[in-house]
Amino acid sequence: MGSINSAPTTGRHIVSVLEQAWQDIRDRHPEIPDVVVITGRGSEGEWMTWGHWHWDPARWVADKSTKPELFPAGDLLGLGGRRVMEALLHDAVHGLATVRGIDDTMAYRYHNKHFLRLARELGLKGPKDRDPMSGYSACTITGKTAREYEATIAALDAAGMPYVWR
Repeated sequence: MGSINSAPTTGRHIVSVLEQAWQDIRDRHPEIPDVVVITGRGSEGEWMTWGHWHWDPARWVADKSTKPELFPAGDLLGLGGRRVMEALLHDAVHGLATVRGIDDTMAYRYHNKHFLRLARELGLKGPKDRDPMSGYSACTITGKTAREYEATIAALDAAGMPYVWR
């Protein structure tokens, strides 16, 4: 059996860079739990997700311990490291809310004021206006936060797939 190609665009390499980016977030915010990182296509017909945070204790179990799932969509990788970092921080907000027992969404879609408060804590800024369907979901990374994660963003840029979602 031949060896697996470890070129920068392999899934193994991309997942390892995503795992390191998550660890970089956890280094700054130790409350955020470790995760199992999976990725795949985020688009399905006209529906698109840039990722999700999923805490289901029965989903990922090893040695009697559980981990939540982090799914950054593969489609996101072609948009650059800064955009990937923004999505990871968004999901880190959900992780922080879970650990603190805060309901940060309603009906799994609407991101409420609790989400916005935690997003600011992790270095995101809220949208100018609240969206009637998704609330404060569209938070963006601040320049200050991007500078703090500059090396991580560069690593994500280098690992990004040469394909763009269409």
